[in-house]
Amino acid sequence: MEQLLERIGLTPSESKVYLTLLELGEAKVSQILQKSELNSGRIYDVLNSLENKGLVSEITKKKIKLFIPSPPERILDYLNKKENQIEKDKKEITKIMPHLSEKFKQIKQKTNVEVFLGTNGMKTAYSLLFKETERDKELYVYGIVEKKEYKKDILDMLQYYVYKQRRDLKLRTKKLISKEARGEKLYAQDNSFIKYLPYPSITGIEVLGEMTLIQFLQDPVIMILIKNSTIAKDYKTMFKFLWKIAKK
Repeated sequence: MEQLLERIGLTPSESKVYLTLLELGEAKVSQILQKSELNSGRIYDVLNSLENKGLVSEITKKKIKLFIPSPPERILDYLNKKENQIEKDKKEITKIMPHLSEKFKQIKQKTNVEVFLGTNGMKTAYSLLFKETERDKELYVYGIVEKKEYKKDILDMLQYYVYKQRRDLKLRTKKLISKEARGEKLYAQDNSFIKYLPYPSITGIEVLGEMTLIQFLQDPVIMILIKNSTIAKDYKTMFKFLWKIAKK
């Protein structure tokens, strides 16, 4: 019986005290303690909680405070009241669920950062970036400079692997290139849309889906691949701003 009362929301001590009072009828605190074998330090908290639940009341006889149990039917009243409150809480939770879900997504989102070195590392980084084509086909590229700034092995990697992959995957590529590189035919081999910025940047950035690839194509080649949708979104926003002010 105690376990059933506990399942509906009473604590073990509350269940024991209520059942004790049903046996005693009305009782002083000392009698309740003796019968229930509870710790005397907690008895008043337990009785107060039962009063708040409507399951116990108190009377005074000859200046002695006595506690009496409420009729067992009050347990159903308590359950109905609890059920009504649960329904109200469910409605409130439903209202704020979109906000909570968004917060959860932000916490759940994992950031993965990988660093690759050399031309082999460059190829590996690009192969991982291109897997994002399952999610998105819009590729944003900026930071390209004149061909003379790159070694032959870098140019070969761009021409025979990177640009070929972009064509094969049918990526919609937009590039922001240094104005000094205007007229370089190599950079148009991936069927990209190109605009020009007035300043060069040795560090390049490519954004595809949730992936951001930061590249330093000098010696040594350094590729930093970041998977994080928030970071990618920020770089896309920056790119779109620069795209508006860049020259054709």
